[in-house]
Amino acid sequence: MIQSIRHGLTHIFDVSGRDARQTFWFYVLFLVVAQFIIGMVAAIPLYVSVFTQALESASAGAESAEAMEAFMSNMIGQMRLQMIISTVLGVIMTVMLIASFVRRLHDGGFSGWIAAVPVCTQIFSLVYTYTFFDRIEEVMRESMATTQNAAQNGDFDPFAAQAEMGVMGLVGWIGLLIIIGFGILKTEDGPNAYGDAPTRF
Repeated sequence: MIQSIRHGLTHIFDVSGRDARQTFWFYVLFLVVAQFIIGMVAAIPLYVSVFTQALESASAGAESAEAMEAFMSNMIGQMRLQMIISTVLGVIMTVMLIASFVRRLHDGGFSGWIAAVPVCTQIFSLVYTYTFFDRIEEVMRESMATTQNAAQNGDFDPFAAQAEMGVMGLVGWIGLLIIIGFGILKTEDGPNAYGDAPTRF
């Protein structure tokens, strides 16, 4: 397993040659675990900051409306920062996976250009998720500024927004399914157009 991870990291931009199935999946597992751990570590200080400020506002004797406004403003800022961190992590992990997936495609005798599909769907998902946050922020800020909920004013339908985000979120699954589908295919025996049979780590 360690050798598979080392192989993936030392060939991070090398799209030539072939990667065996187990080499590819051990490397993917490493990337998934690394992304999860980094995301969790990055999120802890953000959420601690939100709740610390809320407690400080309450302890200072702030009115509940003022405390809620301060809490919401801080939460929006922290959510945006978390979204930026998640987007950056998504881009980094995508870049780290591309070459390995291309080599896995080569191992099955397929063109590496197939990797362009999951890359494009991932980019779309990241951009859409980031831009969708602007709509969420707008509604949250409007809710703070008015006594009525934005949904009641007809400016925002949370169910429609959730449905839209759910449908758009399916685009990201297309790329994931392609990676899984081609990733589990059997190695092509012997040399092929992309090189000799890969070493299994």
